[in-house]
Amino acid sequence: LFLFVYVVGATHGLGFLGFKVTKDNLNGGEIIALILCIIFFAYAEGYAGFMKSWSPVTARRCLLVGTLLSSNHIVKSLFIILLSPLFACGFFWAPRRRILISYLLVAMILLLVVAVRNLTSPWHEIVDCGVAVGLGTGTLSFLYFYVQAILKKELPPDIDYAYTSGTSTDLSAPLLN
Repeated sequence: LFLFVYVVGATHGLGFLGFKVTKDNLNGGEIIALILCIIFFAYAEGYAGFMKSWSPVTARRCLLVGTLLSSNHIVKSLFIILLSPLFACGFFWAPRRRILISYLLVAMILLLVVAVRNLTSPWHEIVDCGVAVGLGTGTLSFLYFYVQAILKKELPPDIDYAYTSGTSTDLSAPLLN
């Protein structure tokens, strides 16, 4: 819930920044760059990154936390509750590929944030507008998979399983029943 509120707030702020940028008399090349940046982030981040990979995996793992909490071991349950955001994002108890993707993604995002912060105006704001569209699309796709799983009482697809050699990471046997 905290992550959702944070992303909505960040996206809202970036969106208003975008309106400010478009009112600042962009020249033709900058307007084209803004449109292309928005299209790129909507596809690369929103669709390819979130909708096709991160959202179904994270929604699935969020719901799996409930299964892990079904044990009566207090220390284990407390550990799972405290680390559930990291579990949901695939930082542990996941196939090696998912763990590697999670850590590399964080490193790449941090490097890109530093790089974009050093851009001059309006280029910094143009990239921020694209990121806002990608994050907004990604947040909506995560909510889609999460709500769909709850309503259908069926977990989102195990994207990671398709990339492993037939070893399932499915912890969901009694999950939503």
